[in-house]
Amino acid sequence: MKKSVVIGSVVASFFLKFLQEKTKYKGGYHFIKYKAAKELIDKTNCVILDVRNKKDYINNRLKNAILIYEEDLVRKADEFLKKSDILIVYSDNPVKSKRVCKTLLAMGYGYVFDIGTIDKWPYESVHGNDFKIRKL
Repeated sequence: MKKSVVIGSVVASFFLKFLQEKTKYKGGYHFIKYKAAKELIDKTNCVILDVRNKKDYINNRLKNAILIYEEDLVRKADEFLKKSDILIVYSDNPVKSKRVCKTLLAMGYGYVFDIGTIDKWPYESVHGNDFKIRKL
């Protein structure tokens, strides 16, 4: 009788992969899927940047996201962000979020991740205006 051994495949989470290969992610543009973004949000002290308008921010945003307008980015980012921060960026369209990510990388921020938009974000988000806007 032949014995068979089944070896289960283990798919490393994005967070574990990030920790193991952190230098690989430094300084380059990286578009990540929602699941990977959620892992970074849950397991790191990342900074979430919402690069949309105030109305969209009030209607729906990721928890703890900071509203920053693209035109204020270069002038204000260094006041509130550290070059070593892990940044997750989203906007109202993927072209804009990619442009913002590339600007942040050019400014010397090392860990910048783009999730495009949050139109189909399947996890918890915040709605309404019963808050203080965290705006850079």
